[in-house]
Amino acid sequence: MKIIYSLLGGIVTAVALYLCAYQLMDVFYYSSLPDRGPGSFPGLSAALAGIYLFPVVMLVIFILFLIVYNKINIRGIWLGGAAGLWLYSLLMTLAPSQVFNYLPIIAIISGYILIQSTLSDRVLNWTLFGAACSWLVTYLVIIGGRAVQNTLTSYFYFSPSQQIVVLAGILVLGIVGWLIGMNKSSAQTRY
Repeated sequence: MKIIYSLLGGIVTAVALYLCAYQLMDVFYYSSLPDRGPGSFPGLSAALAGIYLFPVVMLVIFILFLIVYNKINIRGIWLGGAAGLWLYSLLMTLAPSQVFNYLPIIAIISGYILIQSTLSDRVLNWTLFGAACSWLVTYLVIIGGRAVQNTLTSYFYFSPSQQIVVLAGILVLGIVGWLIGMNKSSAQTRY
């Protein structure tokens, strides 16, 4: 589980850092560049560098989390980061704003502080299992519904209402998985 938690923590931390750094570069760097007319993107080289560096940053964070696994709360980091990315996706679907780019990093810090490092693996496994299954099921339901309606133009582009259905399904079955995990771990400690 150490490798899985470190990998998940590395992924969500790298995504959160990318969103935060991109927003800060937009505020302090891109806005200071002169406008070169329509069709120009002055920060293209910085954006491409961020895309190229993302796997490297994720790998470095993953190795760092493996080394310091027993000293910091990796479970809190990845669970807070996953919740922050979920909330970021939901809020960007409902009302897009650049302010929401800071939300995942704030959620990681909150998860690190608030979530117990001694949380049962069973609870986390059931929560992750519920969220992953609901993502798969709601994704397939929407793709199936689009195929039946003959509106299957893309497997990746969802309208905001379809995105909200997927995100709500992830929340509901993630909570159900958490409750099942809590029930199973409390039943296991009774006997």
